[in-house]
Amino acid sequence: MPRPRKKVTVPPQRPAEITRFDEANSARLGLICVQERIPSDYTRWDHEWTVEDRTARLTCISPSEYGGVPHGLDGDFATTLNLMYLEQGSPDSGEVNTTAYQLLSKSGFPDSGQYYQALQESLDRLKGATYAASESWRDKRYDRWTTV
Repeated sequence: MPRPRKKVTVPPQRPAEITRFDEANSARLGLICVQERIPSDYTRWDHEWTVEDRTARLTCISPSEYGGVPHGLDGDFATTLNLMYLEQGSPDSGEVNTTAYQLLSKSGFPDSGQYYQALQESLDRLKGATYAASESWRDKRYDRWTTV
């Protein structure tokens, strides 16, 4: 009878020091609609509010062929991609190296065909979405609100 193998544990590593603040801005602004289902022809939203006595505006535009604006599980996958980006040392290229299986697992979803399909649809929506932030993106370096 073979002897059981001892599990190797790898201690978690702290992400590198964060010198960019785009992740904090994207989390603060709530770029992805939490509704689970929206029609694919819902391709734009605009939101205005006041920040430090200035009018701030956030707009999202996404084509209907990708399923409209990002929503539902897209937020889970976007958060996981941001986490993986930080874990991979915040590469200057902005690229995250992963597999669909790893992305599903780290997001807490099973690796069934249904979730692979949901992941593909989410990635398509996220890829197709364009955002404009007017006077609502925090530029930490210069301690000001800016437009991006």
